[in-house]
Amino acid sequence: MESIQRRFSYLILTFALVSPLISWAQFDLASSAHTDITCNNIDEGITNDGTITLTFDGASSARGKTVVWWKFNGTAFAALTGGSVPTAINNPAGGGNVGATSIQARNLGVGYYYAVITGASGEVETSPTFSITKPDPISLVVNTSATIDPLCIGGTTGQISVTAYGGQGTYSYAVSTSNGSYTYNDADGIFTGLSDASNPTYHFSVQATDGSNVCTYDYAAGGSLSGTDITETLTDPGAITLGTVSSTNAV
Repeated sequence: MESIQRRFSYLILTFALVSPLISWAQFDLASSAHTDITCNNIDEGITNDGTITLTFDGASSARGKTVVWWKFNGTAFAALTGGSVPTAINNPAGGGNVGATSIQARNLGVGYYYAVITGASGEVETSPTFSITKPDPISLVVNTSATIDPLCIGGTTGQISVTAYGGQGTYSYAVSTSNGSYTYNDADGIFTGLSDASNPTYHFSVQATDGSNVCTYDYAAGGSLSGTDITETLTDPGAITLGTVSSTNAV
């Protein structure tokens, strides 16, 4: 009888130890990843498009789980509620799931975040903490010391140089005389062959390309954007004139 009791106790203890593991294995946060904010520039403003993706193991569906996101407010982490909740994450079955085993928070701004996920049976798991960052804003300046006016009226020997700062990736510069029609095909920001004949003021823009992400500094005249229209004006060198010609007859 004692042997049977020992065996029964052993079975109960084994079940008590293994049962949480089995339950946990059905609710395993297998991996997580995030993307930072793409742009922070005058054209698109501060685009809050950071994301966090939580992926569960193959045996655990994202559907049916409750997610509460927490964000650092400067002094402590606080649960996001109401309009502060990232887009489409509280109800995975209602649009927040990016797959049968994934949940994604979208439209995140700069900050530190983590998620607390509760399963249908009450099991709870906490995600790692993620830092969402943004690139420096793009700025564009004219190198006025490098501006060269045309040598002659209507000539095309003028030159203007501009330099971009901030953003991420490779710069492509553009120039326009109409402030709104840009072709980004200049790699060094040095524009030559410019004239002062009819449109002496030139407007400049730049794009920063990082993989598939493109950010633009583009100040369009008459638009709703705030910022600085980057311009430079070439100067007419003035017309060549001849002085008074005098002559003396030979005696």
